[in-house]
Amino acid sequence: MQAWTEFVNLDEHAQLARGLDVMREVVAEFGEDYHYQGAYSYVDENKPSCLIAQVAYRLGLSVEAMATWNDEIVDDPTSLRPGWANDLTPSVLKAFGTAQAIQDARQKGRYGGHSWGEALYGAEYPNYEVEEPEIEDYERP
Repeated sequence: MQAWTEFVNLDEHAQLARGLDVMREVVAEFGEDYHYQGAYSYVDENKPSCLIAQVAYRLGLSVEAMATWNDEIVDDPTSLRPGWANDLTPSVLKAFGTAQAIQDARQKGRYGGHSWGEALYGAEYPNYEVEEPEIEDYERP
Protein backbone atom coordinates (compact mmCIF):
# COMPACT_ATOMS: atom_id res chain seq x y z
CA MET A 1 0.00 0.00 0.00
CA GLN A 2 2.97 2.32 0.43
CA ALA A 3 3.38 2.64 -3.34
CA TRP A 4 -0.34 3.54 -3.67
CA THR A 5 0.03 6.20 -0.97
CA GLU A 6 3.03 7.65 -2.78
CA PHE A 7 1.07 7.66 -6.05
CA VAL A 8 -1.97 9.46 -4.66
CA ASN A 9 0.27 12.03 -2.96
CA LEU A 10 1.76 13.10 -6.30
CA ASP A 11 0.67 16.43 -7.74
CA GLU A 12 -1.96 16.35 -10.48
CA HIS A 13 0.43 16.43 -13.43
CA ALA A 14 2.74 13.75 -11.99
CA GLN A 15 -0.18 11.53 -10.96
CA LEU A 16 -1.69 11.68 -14.46
CA ALA A 17 1.67 11.02 -16.12
CA ARG A 18 2.39 8.03 -13.86
CA GLY A 19 -1.13 6.61 -14.18
CA LEU A 20 -1.02 6.78 -17.99
CA ASP A 21 2.49 5.29 -18.07
CA VAL A 22 1.28 2.30 -16.08
CA MET A 23 -1.82 1.98 -18.26
CA ARG A 24 0.44 1.91 -21.33
CA GLU A 25 2.49 -0.88 -19.69
CA VAL A 26 -0.65 -2.93 -19.04
CA VAL A 27 -1.91 -2.47 -22.59
CA ALA A 28 1.52 -3.38 -24.00
CA GLU A 29 1.54 -6.57 -21.90
CA PHE A 30 -2.00 -7.69 -22.77
CA GLY A 31 -1.99 -6.29 -26.32
CA GLU A 32 -3.86 -3.36 -27.83
CA ASP A 33 -6.57 -5.68 -29.16
CA TYR A 34 -7.26 -7.32 -25.80
CA HIS A 35 -10.92 -7.30 -24.72
CA TYR A 36 -11.86 -7.59 -21.08
CA GLN A 37 -14.03 -10.66 -20.56
CA GLY A 38 -14.98 -10.04 -16.96
CA ALA A 39 -18.36 -9.46 -15.43
CA TYR A 40 -18.15 -5.89 -14.16
CA SER A 41 -15.61 -6.62 -11.48
CA TYR A 42 -12.30 -5.21 -10.38
CA VAL A 43 -11.16 -8.54 -8.96
CA ASP A 44 -11.83 -12.03 -10.27
CA GLU A 45 -10.34 -15.18 -8.73
CA ASN A 46 -8.28 -12.99 -6.38
CA LYS A 47 -6.55 -11.18 -9.26
CA PRO A 48 -7.13 -7.73 -10.77
CA SER A 49 -9.42 -8.21 -13.75
CA CYS A 50 -10.31 -5.02 -15.61
CA LEU A 51 -7.93 -2.45 -17.05
CA ILE A 52 -8.31 0.01 -14.19
CA ALA A 53 -7.80 -2.76 -11.61
CA GLN A 54 -4.63 -3.85 -13.41
CA VAL A 55 -3.36 -0.25 -13.33
CA ALA A 56 -4.31 0.33 -9.68
CA TYR A 57 -2.66 -2.94 -8.64
CA ARG A 58 0.59 -1.99 -10.38
CA LEU A 59 0.40 1.39 -8.70
CA GLY A 60 0.30 -0.35 -5.32
CA LEU A 61 -3.36 -0.82 -4.43
CA SER A 62 -4.02 -4.25 -2.91
CA VAL A 63 -6.32 -6.85 -4.44
CA GLU A 64 -8.13 -6.98 -1.10
CA ALA A 65 -8.93 -3.27 -1.26
CA MET A 66 -10.17 -3.56 -4.84
CA ALA A 67 -12.32 -6.59 -4.04
CA THR A 68 -14.48 -4.46 -1.75
CA TRP A 69 -15.42 -2.36 -4.80
CA ASN A 70 -17.01 -5.31 -6.60
CA ASP A 71 -20.11 -4.92 -4.43
CA GLU A 72 -20.38 -1.23 -5.28
CA ILE A 73 -20.39 -1.49 -9.08
CA VAL A 74 -23.26 0.43 -10.60
CA ASP A 75 -24.77 0.58 -14.06
CA ASP A 76 -22.84 3.75 -15.00
CA PRO A 77 -19.39 2.73 -16.26
CA THR A 78 -18.13 6.31 -16.03
CA SER A 79 -18.75 6.25 -12.29
CA LEU A 80 -15.63 5.01 -10.57
CA ARG A 81 -15.92 3.98 -6.95
CA PRO A 82 -15.82 6.45 -4.09
CA GLY A 83 -12.28 5.40 -3.18
CA TRP A 84 -11.12 6.61 -6.57
CA ALA A 85 -12.80 9.95 -6.10
CA ASN A 86 -11.12 10.38 -2.74
CA ASP A 87 -7.63 9.40 -3.88
CA LEU A 88 -7.25 10.60 -7.45
CA THR A 89 -6.88 14.06 -8.90
CA PRO A 90 -9.66 15.29 -11.22
CA SER A 91 -7.62 14.73 -14.39
CA VAL A 92 -6.73 11.15 -13.39
CA LEU A 93 -10.30 10.43 -12.40
CA LYS A 94 -11.47 11.67 -15.82
CA ALA A 95 -8.81 9.67 -17.71
CA PHE A 96 -9.42 6.46 -15.76
CA GLY A 97 -13.20 6.94 -15.94
CA THR A 98 -13.04 7.35 -19.72
CA ALA A 99 -10.94 4.21 -20.08
CA GLN A 100 -13.34 2.33 -17.79
CA ALA A 101 -16.37 3.46 -19.79
CA ILE A 102 -14.86 2.41 -23.12
CA GLN A 103 -13.79 -0.97 -21.74
CA ASP A 104 -17.11 -1.68 -20.01
CA ALA A 105 -19.24 -0.52 -22.91
CA ARG A 106 -18.21 -3.67 -24.76
CA GLN A 107 -20.01 -5.78 -22.18
CA LYS A 108 -23.12 -3.67 -22.50
CA GLY A 109 -23.02 -3.98 -26.29
CA ARG A 110 -23.01 -0.21 -26.72
CA TYR A 111 -19.82 0.43 -28.68
CA GLY A 112 -19.24 -2.75 -30.59
CA GLY A 113 -16.42 -4.23 -28.51
CA HIS A 114 -13.68 -1.75 -27.78
CA SER A 115 -10.28 -3.02 -26.80
CA TRP A 116 -7.91 -1.96 -24.05
CA GLY A 117 -5.91 -0.15 -26.73
CA GLU A 118 -8.92 2.01 -27.49
CA ALA A 119 -9.59 2.46 -23.76
CA LEU A 120 -6.01 3.73 -23.40
CA TYR A 121 -6.54 6.14 -26.29
CA GLY A 122 -9.64 7.44 -24.54
CA ALA A 123 -7.67 7.95 -21.33
CA GLU A 124 -4.94 9.82 -23.17
CA TYR A 125 -7.49 11.98 -25.01
CA PRO A 126 -10.43 12.33 -22.59
CA ASN A 127 -12.50 14.37 -25.04
CA TYR A 128 -12.44 11.40 -27.42
CA GLU A 129 -15.91 10.15 -28.24
CA VAL A 130 -16.72 6.65 -29.37
CA GLU A 131 -19.41 6.31 -32.00
CA GLU A 132 -22.41 4.44 -30.66
CA PRO A 133 -24.39 2.10 -32.92
CA GLU A 134 -28.17 1.80 -32.60
CA ILE A 135 -29.17 -0.83 -30.06
CA GLU A 136 -32.68 -2.03 -29.39
CA ASP A 137 -33.81 -3.20 -25.97
CA TYR A 138 -30.37 -4.08 -24.69
CA GLU A 139 -30.33 -5.14 -21.07
CA ARG A 140 -27.39 -5.80 -18.79
CA PRO A 141 -26.82 -9.54 -18.45
